[in-house]
Amino acid sequence: MSKKLEAIFFSSSSGKEPVKAFFKKELNDNETKKIYTAIRTIEISWPLGKPLVDHLKKNIWEIRCSHKNRITRILFGITGKEMVLLHGFVKKTQKTPAKELALAEKRLNEYEK
Repeated sequence: MSKKLEAIFFSSSSGKEPVKAFFKKELNDNETKKIYTAIRTIEISWPLGKPLVDHLKKNIWEIRCSHKNRITRILFGITGKEMVLLHGFVKKTQKTPAKELALAEKRLNEYEK
């Protein structure tokens, strides 16, 4: 199957890749594998909706993953045929915190420049 989107990791001007850092620092191997599987599914089957993907705002979506005892979210933007992985966090509240969404929007704006 051919990909409809190509997932890429956002890289800051200093070269940091926050989503990769989130994987290494916050997630165990099984959680990371589950998210990578979700990313591959989205690349091939885009557009998708719940339960795997939810549209949050403008050009920002989230990958929704439930694990054994917690929930993670990866926020991404779409630019052309690219799925830009912007921000990852462990979800602790019902609603996506505004600061998490604002950070993803900031990174998407930086990426698009």
